[in-house]
Amino acid sequence: MTNLFDYLKWRGDLAFSQAPLTSVDLLIFSEIVHAPLERLLKDGDESYKGKTLLQLLPEVYPMPVKGKEYNLLSSRSDIFYMMKEYRRFADVKLMKFSSHFEPEHTKQFAAAEFAIGKTAIIAFRGTDATVTGWREDFLMSFESPIPAQTDALSFMDNIPDCYDEVYVCGHSKGGNLAMYASALTKKQDMIKAVFSFDGPGLDQSVLDTDGWKNILSRAHLIVPESSIIGLLMGYIKNHRTIESDSMSIMQHNPFYWHVFGNDFIDAQGSTLSSKVTDNAIHTFLEKCTREQRKTIVDAIFDMIEATGAVKTKDIVSCAAKHPAQIKAVYNKLSPQDKDAIKELGKILFKAYGFSLKMILGKEKSAE
Repeated sequence: MTNLFDYLKWRGDLAFSQAPLTSVDLLIFSEIVHAPLERLLKDGDESYKGKTLLQLLPEVYPMPVKGKEYNLLSSRSDIFYMMKEYRRFADVKLMKFSSHFEPEHTKQFAAAEFAIGKTAIIAFRGTDATVTGWREDFLMSFESPIPAQTDALSFMDNIPDCYDEVYVCGHSKGGNLAMYASALTKKQDMIKAVFSFDGPGLDQSVLDTDGWKNILSRAHLIVPESSIIGLLMGYIKNHRTIESDSMSIMQHNPFYWHVFGNDFIDAQGSTLSSKVTDNAIHTFLEKCTREQRKTIVDAIFDMIEATGAVKTKDIVSCAAKHPAQIKAVYNKLSPQDKDAIKELGKILFKAYGFSLKMILGKEKSAE
């Protein structure tokens, strides 16, 4: 099926003045913000301000791209390189970039302000490949705001008033940051629309605010048919479900999402395995107090970090090499906390087994 690359090949020769901004474009911006802009600038540096993405390309992704550092997906650098041939994004200007990575404060944050004439696109980066980034994601289950949300709101509040309209977007955790900042920012009247692409939902304390109620009609959640991440916590009930390749959690990868023309392809609804997993996780979280959630998350990530794993790809190998460190952290837990972790493990294992059965049986929509 056609995807983001096919969209660029089809629409890439048309400037935004010739063909209006689409939700597919906003997903691409949500991926462009993952480019390692940290290579050429430090937070607060404005020497790059106003440069086009094509001008920044040689510095952001110097050839050859060695291992595509800082990337979760090699497809992100491929998207950037397509600007040389397909000009739609080439003349987009980068006006501001901010990045904070502070493991000691469990913070992983990055955002960019892009400009197309009098239109601004604010894109928030999703979770990176570090254990710190994923730990911060899990903080959302018991803490609000998390450090990245605080930074996201500050970034939004400092958007200049020179724009006629502002679009806000992000994939994965970036989608959550986009929704959070849009709900609470003092610049809310400037926002034309906010898009979360398979991003986890918001804490109830945010959903109850007047700011969220005011932005809700402009808020859009787009999830793949086997979404798990995008249906976590409080989310938009009238979300849009689209077709995707790959299996289960791997559908979180936006480069598997189906595109036709200038839009995504709608699915009939979420798959049954997605709903089973979502219900299982929500049932578990509802049984736990915020303090219990904190204890469980802290324990799980303390065990991971005790093995020396820094990147998520290293978790399994480091755990195999350092079982004693894991056991030492686990043995310090109370019997109740041990039972809770075991219960969560059973829930996820059963949900994964059900998902696998449905996938092998070519699962159908639950609706």
